Amino acid sequence: MRMTPVLRCLSRLKLSTIAAFAFATAASVSAQVTFLKVADTTTSIPGGSGAFTDFRPAVSGKDVGIFNGKGSSGQVGFYKFDGTTLTKLVDTGTAAPGGTGNFTNYSFFAYGVDTTNFSFHGTDAGGMPGLYLLSGATPALIANTNTAAPVSGVKFTSFGQPAVHSGKVAFFGFGAGGLYSGAFLYSAGTLTRLFDTNTVTFPGGAGTLAFSSQLAHENDAIAFWAFDSGLNQREGIFSFSNNVLSLLAVTNQTIPGFTNTFRSFQGPPRLSGGTVVFVGYDLISTPAVRGIFAVPAGGGAITTLVSTATAIPGGTNGLFTSFTEFAYENGVLIFTASGTNFITSIYKLQGGVIELLVDKNALLDGKAVSSFSLNTGSLNQGLFTFQASFTDSSKGIFGAAISVPQDAILGINAYSPGTGLTLSFTGENNRAYRIQYSSTLLPASWTDLTNFTYSSPLTVPDASAAGLSRRFYRAVSP
Repeated sequence: MRMTPVLRCLSRLKLSTIAAFAFATAASVSAQVTFLKVADTTTSIPGGSGAFTDFRPAVSGKDVGIFNGKGSSGQVGFYKFDGTTLTKLVDTGTAAPGGTGNFTNYSFFAYGVDTTNFSFHGTDAGGMPGLYLLSGATPALIANTNTAAPVSGVKFTSFGQPAVHSGKVAFFGFGAGGLYSGAFLYSAGTLTRLFDTNTVTFPGGAGTLAFSSQLAHENDAIAFWAFDSGLNQREGIFSFSNNVLSLLAVTNQTIPGFTNTFRSFQGPPRLSGGTVVFVGYDLISTPAVRGIFAVPAGGGAITTLVSTATAIPGGTNGLFTSFTEFAYENGVLIFTASGTNFITSIYKLQGGVIELLVDKNALLDGKAVSSFSLNTGSLNQGLFTFQASFTDSSKGIFGAAISVPQDAILGINAYSPGTGLTLSFTGENNRAYRIQYSSTLLPASWTDLTNFTYSSPLTVPDASAAGLSRRFYRAVSP
Protein backbone atom coordinates (compact mmCIF):
# COMPACT_ATOMS: atom_id res chain seq x y z
CA MET A 1 0.00 0.00 0.00
CA ARG A 2 1.29 3.47 -0.82
CA MET A 3 1.73 5.53 2.30
CA THR A 4 0.12 8.96 2.56
CA PRO A 5 2.32 10.87 5.00
CA VAL A 6 0.36 13.06 7.40
CA LEU A 7 1.76 16.19 9.01
CA ARG A 8 -0.13 18.22 11.57
CA CYS A 9 0.50 21.90 12.30
CA LEU A 10 1.49 21.08 15.82
CA SER A 11 4.84 21.03 14.00
CA ARG A 12 4.50 24.77 13.30
CA LEU A 13 5.74 26.31 16.51
CA LYS A 14 5.13 29.97 17.30
CA LEU A 15 8.18 31.02 19.25
CA SER A 16 7.73 34.49 20.72
CA THR A 17 11.20 35.87 21.28
CA ILE A 18 12.77 39.21 22.06
CA ALA A 19 16.30 39.45 20.72
CA ALA A 20 18.93 40.37 23.26
CA PHE A 21 20.19 43.63 21.82
CA ALA A 22 21.33 46.63 23.80
CA PHE A 23 21.92 50.10 22.39
CA ALA A 24 23.31 53.16 24.11
CA THR A 25 21.42 56.29 25.22
CA ALA A 26 17.75 55.55 25.81
CA ALA A 27 14.93 57.67 24.37
CA SER A 28 11.48 56.38 25.32
CA VAL A 29 8.73 57.39 22.93
CA SER A 30 6.29 54.47 23.02
CA ALA A 31 5.15 53.21 26.41
CA GLN A 32 5.86 49.63 25.30
CA VAL A 33 9.05 50.08 23.25
CA THR A 34 12.26 51.88 24.17
CA PHE A 35 14.28 53.27 21.28
CA LEU A 36 18.00 53.56 21.78
CA LYS A 37 20.69 55.30 19.82
CA VAL A 38 23.14 53.31 17.68
CA ALA A 39 25.08 56.26 16.23
CA ASP A 40 24.58 59.93 15.39
CA THR A 41 26.50 62.84 13.90
CA THR A 42 28.61 63.15 17.06
CA THR A 43 29.75 59.49 16.87
CA SER A 44 33.36 58.85 15.82
CA ILE A 45 33.72 56.75 12.69
CA PRO A 46 35.32 53.39 13.61
CA GLY A 47 38.40 52.78 11.48
CA GLY A 48 38.12 56.31 10.06
CA SER A 49 38.58 59.91 11.10
CA GLY A 50 36.15 62.43 12.52
CA ALA A 51 32.46 61.89 13.15
CA PHE A 52 29.66 60.66 10.93
CA THR A 53 27.99 63.36 8.85
CA ASP A 54 25.20 61.37 7.23
CA PHE A 55 23.37 58.04 7.39
CA ARG A 56 21.13 55.96 5.21
CA PRO A 57 18.33 53.61 6.31
CA ALA A 58 19.56 50.67 8.35
CA VAL A 59 18.87 46.96 8.24
CA SER A 60 18.64 44.53 11.13
CA GLY A 61 19.99 41.04 11.63
CA LYS A 62 20.40 38.65 14.53
CA ASP A 63 21.46 40.94 17.41
CA VAL A 64 23.04 43.51 15.03
CA GLY A 65 22.12 46.72 13.26
CA ILE A 66 23.93 47.61 10.02
CA PHE A 67 23.84 51.01 8.36
CA ASN A 68 25.49 53.08 5.62
CA GLY A 69 27.43 56.00 7.07
CA LYS A 70 29.44 58.89 5.64
CA GLY A 71 32.15 61.24 6.92
CA SER A 72 33.30 64.75 6.07
CA SER A 73 36.47 63.62 4.27
CA GLY A 74 34.60 61.51 1.73
CA GLN A 75 34.59 58.38 3.85
CA VAL A 76 31.69 56.04 3.23
CA GLY A 77 31.10 52.51 4.44
CA PHE A 78 28.88 50.01 6.19
CA TYR A 79 29.03 49.75 9.95
CA LYS A 80 27.70 47.24 12.49
CA PHE A 81 26.54 47.69 16.05
CA ASP A 82 26.27 44.45 18.05
CA GLY A 83 24.82 45.87 21.25
CA THR A 84 28.17 46.83 22.72
CA THR A 85 30.61 47.85 20.01
CA LEU A 86 30.33 49.83 16.78
CA THR A 87 32.67 48.36 14.13
CA LYS A 88 33.49 48.90 10.49
CA LEU A 89 32.43 46.19 8.04
CA VAL A 90 33.75 47.74 4.82
CA ASP A 91 34.67 51.29 3.80
CA THR A 92 36.72 53.19 1.22
CA GLY A 93 39.87 51.59 2.59
CA THR A 94 38.63 48.06 1.81
CA ALA A 95 40.01 46.25 -1.26
CA ALA A 96 37.36 45.36 -3.85
CA PRO A 97 37.72 41.63 -4.67
CA GLY A 98 37.78 40.88 -8.39
CA GLY A 99 38.20 44.55 -9.19
CA THR A 100 40.66 47.45 -9.15
CA GLY A 101 41.98 48.94 -5.91
CA ASN A 102 39.67 49.82 -3.04
CA PHE A 103 35.97 50.49 -2.96
CA THR A 104 35.27 54.13 -3.80
CA ASN A 105 31.55 54.15 -3.17
CA TYR A 106 28.70 52.07 -1.83
CA SER A 107 25.02 51.90 -2.56
CA PHE A 108 22.55 54.23 -0.92
CA PHE A 109 20.97 51.62 1.37
CA ALA A 110 22.23 48.91 3.59
CA TYR A 111 20.77 45.85 1.88
CA GLY A 112 20.60 42.25 3.01
CA VAL A 113 21.66 40.72 6.31
CA ASP A 114 20.97 37.45 8.10
CA THR A 115 22.66 35.86 11.10
CA THR A 116 26.25 35.93 9.80
CA ASN A 117 26.06 37.29 6.24
CA PHE A 118 25.79 40.79 4.76
CA SER A 119 25.37 41.54 1.05
CA PHE A 120 25.97 44.95 -0.50
CA HIS A 121 26.54 46.89 -3.71
CA GLY A 122 29.90 48.64 -4.19
CA THR A 123 32.01 50.37 -6.84
CA ASP A 124 35.78 49.84 -7.23
CA ALA A 125 38.52 52.36 -8.08
CA GLY A 126 38.05 51.66 -11.79
CA GLY A 127 34.36 52.63 -11.60
CA MET A 128 33.16 49.02 -11.93
CA PRO A 129 30.00 48.21 -9.92
CA GLY A 130 29.50 44.82 -8.31
CA LEU A 131 27.71 42.81 -5.69
CA TYR A 132 29.51 41.34 -2.71
CA LEU A 133 28.95 39.04 0.25
CA LEU A 134 30.60 39.56 3.62
CA SER A 135 30.59 36.49 5.88
CA GLY A 136 33.76 37.21 7.85
CA ALA A 137 36.44 39.88 7.68
CA THR A 138 36.89 39.91 3.88
CA PRO A 139 34.17 40.46 1.27
CA ALA A 140 33.72 37.98 -1.59
CA LEU A 141 32.64 38.89 -5.11
CA ILE A 142 29.21 37.70 -6.21
CA ALA A 143 29.21 39.37 -9.64
CA ASN A 144 30.46 42.52 -11.35
CA THR A 145 30.33 43.94 -14.86
CA ASN A 146 32.96 41.43 -15.99
CA THR A 147 30.55 38.62 -15.06
CA ALA A 148 28.37 36.94 -17.67
CA ALA A 149 24.83 36.05 -16.66
CA PRO A 150 24.27 32.28 -16.36
CA VAL A 151 22.70 30.57 -19.39
CA SER A 152 22.32 33.69 -21.55
CA GLY A 153 25.99 34.68 -21.40
CA VAL A 154 25.02 38.37 -21.46
CA LYS A 155 27.45 40.47 -19.45
CA PHE A 156 25.95 42.37 -16.57
CA THR A 157 26.00 46.15 -16.87
CA SER A 158 24.27 46.97 -13.58
CA PHE A 159 22.69 45.35 -10.55
CA GLY A 160 19.70 45.76 -8.32
CA GLN A 161 19.73 45.61 -4.57
CA PRO A 162 20.88 42.23 -3.19
CA ALA A 163 18.90 40.36 -0.54
CA VAL A 164 20.41 37.60 1.60
CA HIS A 165 18.69 34.76 3.44
CA SER A 166 20.43 31.75 5.00
CA GLY A 167 23.66 32.69 3.24
CA LYS A 168 22.07 32.79 -0.24
CA VAL A 169 21.90 36.08 -2.13
CA ALA A 170 19.15 36.95 -4.62
CA PHE A 171 19.32 39.95 -6.94
CA PHE A 172 18.19 41.45 -10.23
CA GLY A 173 20.88 41.84 -12.87
CA PHE A 174 20.70 43.95 -16.04
CA GLY A 175 22.64 43.95 -19.30
CA ALA A 176 22.74 44.77 -23.02
CA GLY A 177 21.64 48.38 -22.78
CA GLY A 178 18.69 47.57 -20.57
CA LEU A 179 17.29 45.05 -23.07
CA TYR A 180 18.23 42.08 -20.89
CA SER A 181 17.34 41.52 -17.24
CA GLY A 182 16.84 38.62 -14.89
CA ALA A 183 16.68 37.34 -11.34
CA PHE A 184 19.65 35.36 -10.02
CA LEU A 185 20.63 33.39 -6.93
CA TYR A 186 24.15 33.13 -5.51
CA SER A 187 24.90 30.21 -3.18
CA ALA A 188 28.24 28.76 -2.02
CA GLY A 189 30.15 30.40 -4.86
CA THR A 190 27.71 29.38 -7.61
CA LEU A 191 25.52 31.79 -9.55
CA THR A 192 22.28 30.43 -11.04
CA ARG A 193 19.49 31.97 -13.07
CA LEU A 194 16.01 31.99 -11.57
CA PHE A 195 14.42 33.59 -14.64
CA ASP A 196 15.17 36.28 -17.20
CA THR A 197 13.56 38.16 -20.07
CA ASN A 198 14.03 35.08 -22.25
CA THR A 199 11.98 32.81 -20.01
CA VAL A 200 9.06 34.73 -18.47
CA THR A 201 6.33 37.08 -19.64
CA PHE A 202 3.68 39.02 -17.78
CA PRO A 203 0.85 36.46 -17.21
CA GLY A 204 -2.08 37.41 -19.39
CA GLY A 205 -0.22 40.48 -20.55
CA ALA A 206 1.34 41.76 -23.74
CA GLY A 207 5.07 41.74 -22.96
CA THR A 208 7.89 40.65 -20.70
CA LEU A 209 8.31 41.46 -17.05
CA ALA A 210 9.96 44.83 -16.45
CA PHE A 211 10.92 45.21 -12.82
CA SER A 212 12.59 47.64 -10.48
CA SER A 213 15.97 47.04 -8.88
CA GLN A 214 14.53 45.72 -5.61
CA LEU A 215 13.29 42.31 -4.52
CA ALA A 216 12.53 40.31 -1.38
CA HIS A 217 14.11 36.94 -0.63
CA GLU A 218 13.34 34.04 1.71
CA ASN A 219 14.86 30.57 1.36
CA ASP A 220 14.97 30.10 -2.45
CA ALA A 221 11.86 32.17 -3.13
CA ILE A 222 11.72 35.81 -4.20
CA ALA A 223 8.96 38.43 -4.36
CA PHE A 224 8.98 41.61 -6.44
CA TRP A 225 7.03 44.36 -8.19
CA ALA A 226 6.95 44.42 -12.01
CA PHE A 227 5.04 45.95 -14.89
CA ASP A 228 4.13 44.72 -18.36
CA SER A 229 6.67 45.98 -20.90
CA GLY A 230 4.07 45.73 -23.64
CA LEU A 231 1.10 47.36 -21.93
CA ASN A 232 0.97 50.64 -20.03
CA GLN A 233 -0.79 50.78 -16.66
CA ARG A 234 -0.44 47.02 -16.04
CA GLU A 235 1.51 46.23 -12.89
CA GLY A 236 1.72 43.31 -10.52
CA ILE A 237 3.21 41.85 -7.35
CA PHE A 238 4.88 38.51 -8.08
CA SER A 239 6.59 35.62 -6.38
CA PHE A 240 8.91 33.07 -7.92
CA SER A 241 9.64 29.73 -6.26
CA ASN A 242 10.50 26.23 -7.53
CA ASN A 243 10.53 27.57 -11.11
CA VAL A 244 6.94 28.78 -10.75
CA LEU A 245 6.01 32.43 -11.36
CA SER A 246 2.92 33.49 -9.40
CA LEU A 247 0.98 36.70 -9.95
CA LEU A 248 -0.18 37.69 -6.47
CA ALA A 249 -1.85 41.05 -7.14
CA VAL A 250 -2.52 42.96 -10.35
CA THR A 251 -3.88 46.32 -11.43
CA ASN A 252 -7.65 46.48 -11.97
CA GLN A 253 -8.07 43.85 -9.26
CA THR A 254 -10.56 44.85 -6.55
CA ILE A 255 -8.90 46.17 -3.39
CA PRO A 256 -10.01 44.10 -0.36
CA GLY A 257 -12.60 46.01 1.64
CA PHE A 258 -13.29 48.52 -1.14
CA THR A 259 -15.08 48.70 -4.46
CA ASN A 260 -12.03 50.48 -5.89
CA THR A 261 -9.39 48.61 -7.89
CA PHE A 262 -5.62 48.70 -7.68
CA ARG A 263 -4.04 51.23 -10.02
CA SER A 264 -0.42 50.89 -8.92
CA PHE A 265 1.93 49.27 -6.43
CA GLN A 266 4.98 50.46 -4.59
CA GLY A 267 8.08 48.28 -4.58
CA PRO A 268 9.75 46.46 -3.09
CA PRO A 269 7.47 44.03 -1.26
CA ARG A 270 8.62 42.09 1.80
CA LEU A 271 8.67 38.28 2.03
CA SER A 272 8.63 36.74 5.51
CA GLY A 273 7.17 33.54 6.88
CA GLY A 274 5.72 32.66 3.50
CA THR A 275 3.77 35.93 3.31
CA VAL A 276 4.31 38.76 0.81
CA VAL A 277 3.51 42.28 2.04
CA PHE A 278 3.23 45.26 -0.30
CA VAL A 279 1.91 48.80 -0.68
CA GLY A 280 -0.93 49.34 -3.17
CA TYR A 281 -3.22 52.19 -4.07
CA ASP A 282 -5.89 53.52 -6.39
CA LEU A 283 -4.67 56.80 -7.85
CA ILE A 284 -7.93 57.70 -9.57
CA SER A 285 -10.52 57.61 -6.80
CA THR A 286 -11.36 60.63 -4.68
CA PRO A 287 -10.31 60.34 -1.97
CA ALA A 288 -7.50 57.99 -2.98
CA VAL A 289 -7.47 54.49 -1.50
CA ARG A 290 -4.07 53.44 -0.22
CA GLY A 291 -2.94 50.64 2.02
CA ILE A 292 -0.50 47.91 2.99
CA PHE A 293 -1.61 44.41 2.05
CA ALA A 294 -0.56 40.78 2.62
CA VAL A 295 -0.93 37.70 0.42
CA PRO A 296 0.43 34.12 0.66
CA ALA A 297 3.65 33.74 -1.32
CA GLY A 298 2.11 30.93 -3.37
CA GLY A 299 -0.99 32.97 -4.19
CA GLY A 300 -4.39 33.33 -2.59
CA ALA A 301 -6.66 35.89 -0.97
CA ILE A 302 -5.23 39.36 -0.34
CA THR A 303 -5.65 40.73 3.19
CA THR A 304 -5.74 44.42 4.05
CA LEU A 305 -3.39 45.15 6.95
CA VAL A 306 -3.88 48.94 7.15
CA SER A 307 -5.55 51.34 4.74
CA THR A 308 -7.12 54.74 4.35
CA ALA A 309 -10.16 53.27 6.13
CA THR A 310 -8.04 52.52 9.24
CA ALA A 311 -8.32 54.79 12.26
CA ILE A 312 -5.13 56.38 13.56
CA PRO A 313 -4.52 55.31 17.19
CA GLY A 314 -5.63 57.87 19.73
CA GLY A 315 -9.36 58.03 19.10
CA THR A 316 -9.54 61.60 17.74
CA ASN A 317 -6.89 61.49 15.05
CA GLY A 318 -9.09 60.49 12.12
CA LEU A 319 -8.04 58.04 9.41
CA PHE A 320 -4.70 57.36 7.77
CA THR A 321 -4.32 59.17 4.44
CA SER A 322 -0.95 57.93 3.17
CA PHE A 323 1.67 55.23 3.72
CA THR A 324 5.32 55.54 2.71
CA GLU A 325 7.76 52.95 4.07
CA PHE A 326 7.33 49.69 5.95
CA ALA A 327 9.12 46.68 7.41
CA TYR A 328 7.54 43.30 8.10
CA GLU A 329 8.49 40.07 9.83
CA ASN A 330 6.31 37.07 10.74
CA GLY A 331 3.05 38.93 11.33
CA VAL A 332 4.54 42.16 12.72
CA LEU A 333 4.22 45.26 10.52
CA ILE A 334 6.07 48.51 11.21
CA PHE A 335 5.17 51.39 8.92
CA THR A 336 5.36 55.14 8.43
CA ALA A 337 2.08 56.88 7.77
CA SER A 338 0.32 60.22 8.11
CA GLY A 339 -3.19 61.62 8.42
CA THR A 340 -4.84 64.84 7.36
CA ASN A 341 -2.29 66.81 9.40
CA PHE A 342 0.48 65.50 7.09
CA ILE A 343 2.60 64.58 10.11
CA THR A 344 4.41 61.29 9.44
CA SER A 345 4.91 58.95 12.39
CA ILE A 346 6.03 55.34 12.89
CA TYR A 347 3.45 52.73 13.88
CA LYS A 348 3.44 49.02 14.68
CA LEU A 349 0.64 46.58 13.80
CA GLN A 350 0.73 43.30 15.73
CA GLY A 351 -2.09 40.97 16.67
CA GLY A 352 -4.65 43.32 15.13
CA VAL A 353 -3.58 46.24 17.35
CA ILE A 354 -1.94 49.41 15.99
CA GLU A 355 0.48 51.19 18.30
CA LEU A 356 2.24 54.51 17.82
CA LEU A 357 5.99 53.92 18.12
CA VAL A 358 7.48 57.33 17.32
CA ASP A 359 5.50 60.52 16.75
CA LYS A 360 7.20 63.17 14.66
CA ASN A 361 6.15 65.73 17.27
CA ALA A 362 7.88 63.80 20.05
CA LEU A 363 11.47 64.17 21.20
CA LEU A 364 13.93 61.41 20.35
CA ASP A 365 17.25 61.47 22.19
CA GLY A 366 16.19 64.88 23.49
CA LYS A 367 15.81 66.40 20.01
CA ALA A 368 12.84 67.22 17.79
CA VAL A 369 12.47 64.88 14.81
CA SER A 370 12.00 66.30 11.31
CA SER A 371 11.78 63.03 9.35
CA PHE A 372 12.18 59.24 9.53
CA SER A 373 13.51 56.73 7.03
CA LEU A 374 13.39 52.95 7.05
CA ASN A 375 13.24 50.10 4.53
CA THR A 376 11.75 46.63 4.22
CA GLY A 377 14.80 45.08 5.92
CA SER A 378 14.63 47.36 8.95
CA LEU A 379 12.79 44.68 10.97
CA ASN A 380 14.62 41.37 11.04
CA GLN A 381 14.96 38.66 13.68
CA GLY A 382 13.25 40.78 16.31
CA LEU A 383 15.25 43.98 15.80
CA PHE A 384 13.96 47.23 14.33
CA THR A 385 16.29 50.01 13.16
CA PHE A 386 15.64 53.31 11.39
CA GLN A 387 17.21 56.66 10.54
CA ALA A 388 16.01 59.90 12.13
CA SER A 389 16.74 63.44 11.00
CA PHE A 390 16.33 66.27 13.50
CA THR A 391 15.34 69.92 13.29
CA ASP A 392 18.88 70.95 14.30
CA SER A 393 20.17 69.21 11.09
CA SER A 394 21.75 66.33 13.00
CA LYS A 395 20.96 62.69 12.18
CA GLY A 396 21.10 59.35 13.88
CA ILE A 397 20.41 55.62 13.68
CA PHE A 398 18.06 54.24 16.33
CA GLY A 399 16.63 50.84 17.14
CA ALA A 400 14.65 48.65 19.49
CA ALA A 401 13.97 45.02 20.29
CA ILE A 402 10.51 43.99 19.03
CA SER A 403 8.75 40.80 20.09
CA VAL A 404 8.30 38.88 16.83
CA PRO A 405 6.90 35.33 16.56
CA GLN A 406 9.48 33.00 15.05
CA ASP A 407 8.09 30.08 13.05
CA ALA A 408 9.46 26.56 13.09
CA ILE A 409 8.13 24.86 9.97
CA LEU A 410 8.28 21.12 9.28
CA GLY A 411 7.37 19.93 5.79
CA ILE A 412 7.41 16.76 3.69
CA ASN A 413 9.79 16.89 0.72
CA ALA A 414 9.38 13.46 -0.84
CA TYR A 415 8.36 9.87 -0.16
CA SER A 416 9.35 6.58 -1.76
CA PRO A 417 7.88 3.24 -0.63
CA GLY A 418 11.31 1.71 -1.10
CA THR A 419 13.56 4.28 0.58
CA GLY A 420 11.32 6.18 2.98
CA LEU A 421 10.54 9.82 3.51
CA THR A 422 12.49 13.10 3.57
CA LEU A 423 11.41 16.06 5.71
CA SER A 424 12.38 19.73 5.43
CA PHE A 425 12.78 21.96 8.46
CA THR A 426 13.36 25.66 9.19
CA GLY A 427 13.46 27.10 12.68
CA GLU A 428 14.97 29.68 14.99
CA ASN A 429 18.76 29.99 14.97
CA ASN A 430 20.62 28.59 17.99
CA ARG A 431 17.48 26.86 19.30
CA ALA A 432 17.42 23.13 20.13
CA TYR A 433 14.80 20.96 18.38
CA ARG A 434 13.72 17.34 18.19
CA ILE A 435 11.95 15.81 15.19
CA GLN A 436 9.62 13.04 16.37
CA TYR A 437 7.29 10.51 14.72
CA SER A 438 4.24 8.52 15.79
CA SER A 439 1.78 6.12 14.19
CA THR A 440 -1.13 6.95 16.54
CA LEU A 441 -0.77 10.58 17.82
CA LEU A 442 -1.19 9.28 21.40
CA PRO A 443 0.86 11.34 23.91
CA ALA A 444 3.17 8.46 24.84
CA SER A 445 3.69 7.27 21.27
CA TRP A 446 6.19 9.86 20.02
CA THR A 447 9.72 8.67 19.21
CA ASP A 448 12.73 10.92 18.52
CA LEU A 449 13.94 10.70 14.94
CA THR A 450 16.76 13.22 15.41
CA ASN A 451 17.76 16.18 17.56
CA PHE A 452 19.91 19.21 16.75
CA THR A 453 20.57 22.88 17.37
CA TYR A 454 19.24 24.81 14.39
CA SER A 455 21.55 27.00 12.27
CA SER A 456 20.17 26.79 8.71
CA PRO A 457 17.38 25.05 6.71
CA LEU A 458 17.94 21.30 6.55
CA THR A 459 16.48 18.04 5.30
CA VAL A 460 15.86 15.08 7.60
CA PRO A 461 15.63 11.55 6.10
CA ASP A 462 13.52 8.81 7.67
CA ALA A 463 14.41 5.49 6.03
CA SER A 464 12.36 3.64 8.65
CA ALA A 465 9.17 5.01 7.03
CA ALA A 466 9.69 2.80 3.95
CA GLY A 467 6.68 0.60 3.29
CA LEU A 468 4.50 2.13 6.01
CA SER A 469 0.91 3.20 5.39
CA ARG A 470 0.83 6.02 7.93
CA ARG A 471 3.20 8.07 10.08
CA PHE A 472 2.84 11.45 11.83
CA TYR A 473 5.67 13.89 12.44
CA ARG A 474 6.19 16.87 14.70
CA ALA A 475 8.94 19.29 15.78
CA VAL A 476 9.31 20.08 19.47
CA SER A 477 11.64 22.35 21.42
CA PRO A 478 13.49 21.47 23.53
